[in-house]
Amino acid sequence: MFRSIATSGLRTTKAAAPFATRNASSFASSTIIGRLGQDFEVREGANGKKYLPYSIAVNKYNKDAPPNWFPIVVFNEQQIDFLTTYAKKGALLHVEATPDIQVYETEDGQKQYRTSFIQSMYS
Repeated sequence: MFRSIATSGLRTTKAAAPFATRNASSFASSTIIGRLGQDFEVREGANGKKYLPYSIAVNKYNKDAPPNWFPIVVFNEQQIDFLTTYAKKGALLHVEATPDIQVYETEDGQKQYRTSFIQSMYS
């Protein structure tokens, strides 16, 4: 993309930077398309807000291999209401989500990592 810049009557063309170079932050985003693994169970957090954890199964190219399961969490109440009303077990979902990595320690002192995805959009 190019934009024109006028300076003292002289017109030049300068390439627009596709991303800002100052004050830029990084982000991670994932698109997951798969089948809903179970019917929904809405839960309530310690702060009283509703959330919806669920999993999506994504098949591999090898038909004999088991699917990959992706844990998803929804915090948006409108999305929770829509999903619990219209999506049932086995429904094909397209989810836009942000990965969230939790680090915890087991009883024997080993560090464990768990990745879940915070849903931002669906269709």
